[in-house]
Amino acid sequence: MADSTSEFWRKLAAEFRAINRSETSYTWALFGTDLEMQVNFEDSDIGRSTKAQFEALCTDAGLKLKSDAVNPWSIWLAALKHESPNDLPGEGSAWRNGVLCKSQTGRINNPCLASANLCHVLQAGARRLEQQTIQAEFARQIDDFTKRNEQTEIEFEAQKRLAIEQKVEELRLKARSGLPTSELPQREPPKQEPFRHESEDAPFPRRAAWFRERLNERGWDHNTLEQHNGPDHKTNLKILAGRKVIPKVLTKVVMGLNSHRDAPRIKYSSIPTD
Repeated sequence: MADSTSEFWRKLAAEFRAINRSETSYTWALFGTDLEMQVNFEDSDIGRSTKAQFEALCTDAGLKLKSDAVNPWSIWLAALKHESPNDLPGEGSAWRNGVLCKSQTGRINNPCLASANLCHVLQAGARRLEQQTIQAEFARQIDDFTKRNEQTEIEFEAQKRLAIEQKVEELRLKARSGLPTSELPQREPPKQEPFRHESEDAPFPRRAAWFRERLNERGWDHNTLEQHNGPDHKTNLKILAGRKVIPKVLTKVVMGLNSHRDAPRIKYSSIPTD
């Protein structure tokens, strides 16, 4: 498993500290827009070994800052110059390509230690971004969980209403026939969606008025609800006209209306049946 960005910088800081040598210095000079940089190491076997390790670590750091860098070594040294204290600042002028340019010079006495410190700064920044990402993902999961629970509750309310309607119909049939309930022909439960027993042309004026009030509460119209995962605008107009729709449509109505965070939440059972 690949390390996180913050873990990369933490490990790199430790590696820079492991080769920390006070005999090392990093000098730079800026002539106009031309930057010249040089890292100086003691002339010894230890110094040459430190130089090789330092250059390798700077290359890793530069590639992390700019993955397509042609010269990642210079990318890191430029960042080091920008972020670290200048131990020997200077100003002057010099001729470059026949032009007299203002110059700025500086030195970092211990670039290994300065690199480790910069790695820790980058680690802290990366850690904050990672924490924000984790929090955003957690919030998304909570939101998804809440929506699933709401949908389960709506589906339960729809099934409960269907069971009540079936029982009422059974009792009406019993009253008309005078037969015991056990002798009445039993209706098969629906295989998919719950259904209503009203005829196709039966008006639903109270439901239409209720729907119009819920839309007005949210400052919406029949088009807006479609944009919040509700039924399409033609179906919404059908409800507003008091015409019959299947329970699945009403489930989508509840889900869409409840997506408005400031309006009162509603339940499936609150939808008028006429």
